[in-house]
Parts: sequence; C-alpha cells; structure tokens
Amino acid sequence: DIDGDTAVAGAPNVDLGAGSSQGAAYVFTRNATTGVWAQNGSRLTAPAPYNVNGATFGDTVVVDGDWMAISADGDNEGIIPRVFVYRRSGTSWVLQQMLTTDTIDGFGVSLALDGTTLVVGEPYWSSSQGRAHVFVWNGSAWAPQQTLVATGTPAPASSPTATTSSGPPTSCPSTASGATCEPTPTSPSGRVWTRVASSS
Repeated sequence: DIDGDTAVAGAPNVDLGAGSSQGAAYVFTRNATTGVWAQNGSRLTAPAPYNVNGATFGDTVVVDGDWMAISADGDNEGIIPRVFVYRRSGTSWVLQQMLTTDTIDGFGVSLALDGTTLVVGEPYWSSSQGRAHVFVWNGSAWAPQQTLVATGTPAPASSPTATTSSGPPTSCPSTASGATCEPTPTSPSGRVWTRVASSS
C-alpha cells in the first residue's frame, strides 16, 4: 500500500531464522528532493509470542498518514488471526495495539484505513457469509465501534458462458466443442454502509 511518500509492502511467506512463513513487512520512504525510495529502518515482524510458523505477518497491509495496519491471518494454519496497528513516531513505526478475534475466519484478510477509522474484514465468518469490524481511534486506543454484516440476498454468482470464434457467447454446456468457458460478470454482491453523524 502507498500513501504520499510512504509505502509498505507485506511479505507473508518470509522465513525468519529456522522458521517458516512467519512473515514480515517492509516500509519505504520517498526522498522529497531526489524522488528515490529507500527502506525505512529494519523490517517489521510480529512480536513474540505471535511470530510463530505460519503466522504470515504482512499478508495484508494498509497505511494512511501516521497509521499503519498489518495483518497476520494465519494462512489457514489454525492460528488465531491478528491485526497489528503501528503509529509513526519520527522516522520509526511503533506498535500501538494488537486487534484479534476468537475465531479463525480470516480476520484481517482485508483491511481499510482512513484517518482514525480502521475496517477489518473477516470473510469466512458464518460459512463465508462474512462480516467487517469497524475500529476507531479514541485518543488512547483503537476501540471497536461496530460490526457490519450484510443483509438481504446477494447477487447471483457468475454464470459460465462459451466463447467461440463463430458467434457471441452462449451458455456453456459440458459438451461444448472448441469453446472456452469463461465467467460472465454479474452485479457484485458487496454492500455499502454510510456513517451517520450522531445528533447532539
């Protein structure tokens, strides 16, 4: 992810020492004068005892201003997923808080950060229905504000079509000869939420 002159790159499959896929993240800063990017300090890794084999720290990264979030979703290894939130202090990034859940449903597979609002996706929750957790910085901690769960019926999944050289796409039968079956895009099944300011 990139924000202004700061970029962060996750490397979730990096092996640390004799371990395997503990993961790491690398922060780069662009020189305003030369435009050259240089690594900002040492790589970031999950603190002990969370830097275990298969933690995949750096699987998802996001940066905005002086805040950065890095997930370690466990890569389906049965490890409780976690999100580590860092704050810039001078030229360094300092771990501010660790966010987690009591499930192994992909907490942190997706992240979104805007100012002091962080959204953590958990796509595999409840038979992959999924949900998202909203955290807000209250001046001393990242506090959970709301959990978002989609309601209603999602759009149908893409339907296979057959693309041939002799005409437009048609339905894709299993016996289609010389046809390449490709999904036909349909309406996405995502949801949009709007924050409503509380009345005074």
